[in-house]
Formats: sequence, C-alpha cells, structure tokens
Amino acid sequence: MEIIDGRTLAKNIRQNLKQEVEELKNKGINPRLAVIMVGDDKASKVYVRNKSKACEEVGIDYKEYLLDENTSMDELLNLIHILNVDKNIHGILLQSPLPKQLDINEAFKEIATR
Repeated sequence: MEIIDGRTLAKNIRQNLKQEVEELKNKGINPRLAVIMVGDDKASKVYVRNKSKACEEVGIDYKEYLLDENTSMDELLNLIHILNVDKNIHGILLQSPLPKQLDINEAFKEIATR
C-alpha cells in the first residue's frame, strides 16, 4: 500500500494551477471567481476566507458578494443573473448554508455553466 503525502500533492496541484492561470493571463484571460455568501455563518466565513487565500496564491482574481441574511430569493437570483452575464466572471461559488427563506437548489440551478 502506498501512502500519499497530501501536503505535497496539494502543493503540486497549486503549482500546476498557478502555471495554467499564468498561461491564461498571457492569452488575455484574467480568471475571476465570484463568491456569494448570504448571512453571517462563522464556518462559511472561514471557508470563504480560505478560498480567497487559495485564489490569491494561484493568481485568480476574487470578488466577494456578501449579502444580508434577510436577502430575498429574487435579490439572490438577480445577483446570480448579473454575474452569469458578466464576461469578466469565470466561476461562481454560492456558499452554503443559505438562510432558511432561500432555496439553495433553485439558486444553484440559476448558475450558468459555460
């Protein structure tokens, strides 16, 4: 049985990703991740902060959209729509959990796949 060194593997993956991001930038494509977080969940804040650091490490632009816990479904879907059509956004992360008044499945379905 072979033991996998997770830290080394993760480091290699990040290094490869960093090179891929650099190649995209050389082609005029500046990768950007949009992260939507609704509410004030402590664990979500940690996760989102870690995603920000990971993006910075590999050279991906990162934009947070922090919404109030009282955000309506229409407001959330409108933001997703705006991000879907923004040619400068290459990925959308909708952080869960969402407040109980929001339907996460409906929101996920609205995120465009390109």
